[in-house]
Amino acid sequence: MPNYLGLLHLACFGFDAFHVTGLYGPGIWVSDPYGLTGKVQSVNPSWGVEGFDPFVSGGIASHHIEAGTLGILAGLFHLSVCPSQCLYKELRMGNIETVLSSTTTPIELFGPTRYQWDQGYFQQEIYRRVSVGLAENQSLLEV
Repeated sequence: MPNYLGLLHLACFGFDAFHVTGLYGPGIWVSDPYGLTGKVQSVNPSWGVEGFDPFVSGGIASHHIEAGTLGILAGLFHLSVCPSQCLYKELRMGNIETVLSSTTTPIELFGPTRYQWDQGYFQQEIYRRVSVGLAENQSLLEV
């Protein structure tokens, strides 16, 4: 696991364990459910089911502390059982970030934007592909 991911998890844990909880820092902005009033205050982590309620600010603290802790542990695990470089070279993977970034596009991750949908972006491309296929004497099933 790259070292920067370990640092990010350490920052995630440290931010909440110290800054958000008020142990060493002001806390976070907490407001009412309507966003009308609010103030900066320290937050105690909510470790139970109530931490999943979006209106309980303690869920933010507990989530970041847990995510940071698990990330640090996962990073240490990956450092201890890291495969050798020859395995990456044998599989021609280069590095894992290159492999993962080449397999996804924003459309696959997030879906079409409203602009693309409203402008008929996909309908135009489908029509173009069908027209080219029919011009090459392909059936509709082959296109």
